[in-house]
Amino acid sequence: MSNITFRIVKRPANKNSNPWEREDRWDIVDFETGEIIDDAQGYGYKSQQKAAKAGWWKFKGGKGKTKTEEKIVKVWMSNNAKYVDEYEEIVIYNFKEPLNEKELENVLYLKTGIKIPSISYFKYF
Repeated sequence: MSNITFRIVKRPANKNSNPWEREDRWDIVDFETGEIIDDAQGYGYKSQQKAAKAGWWKFKGGKGKTKTEEKIVKVWMSNNAKYVDEYEEIVIYNFKEPLNEKELENVLYLKTGIKIPSISYFKYF
């Protein structure tokens, strides 16, 4: 996993060219050198969000990071099965006005006295 610092840069459209090149596109650029490190095989990404997601996937760990987090959550849940029900109860109780992850960690800690790893449990729960 390469941990490159990058930023997303807008590439202005060329209004005098082919129809598919008349839209603005986005490239992933090395933060330090300014060199384009990914431009979707020359086409550029159609949106800033898609470019950011591709950058995270390619340069910040992507699937490997997600799988590692999921494994940590599953191990914690199997080792602390009695607290999983408490966690579910807190989430369900606050369904209409959900707590953010930090608030949820704090409420669980106050209620049970156990600290959960600071990973997003919402996606794996």
